[in-house]
Amino acid sequence: GRSKKGELSIFPHQTIRLSACLHMLPKTHFGLKDQEVRYRRRYLDLIMNAEVRNRFQTRSRIISYLRHFLDSRGFLEVETPMMNM
Repeated sequence: GRSKKGELSIFPHQTIRLSACLHMLPKTHFGLKDQEVRYRRRYLDLIMNAEVRNRFQTRSRIISYLRHFLDSRGFLEVETPMMNM
């Protein structure tokens, strides 16, 4: 198919996992205590900690609501590289 910009694109109808992940998750008893590991491997932190996962979901919902609210009133979202970090 073609994307909105007219570029050729592939639109998959289904995905199939070809192999299982062979990496073991950390033990739930010990959890992820090291802050550096939590920040570098955010996916592990989201899998292991329900509180962190809920915080991310709440943040996502808030941002989505704000975008919808401002979009419906004609505001324009602009990304400024200086302010992005």
